[in-house]
Amino acid sequence: YIVKTDKVPDMEHIKLTKQEQKYDFNIKHIPLDSFEEYVKVFLNNEKEINRWIASEMLSAFEELKTVI
Repeated sequence: YIVKTDKVPDMEHIKLTKQEQKYDFNIKHIPLDSFEEYVKVFLNNEKEINRWIASEMLSAFEELKTVI
């Protein structure tokens, strides 16, 4: 299902695991119209995991665009 919202994450209620804290996991609010441009930057990242995640996110976003 899809929930359309403009809400920004409430960082006081975000609980990261120890592993997420160790590897500098973070959450950002990115306007939908800037999302692709923001994620594409990570396709050239030095870390393979960042490149892989960016690729997967862009692929999922293509599917999402068909229903929003």
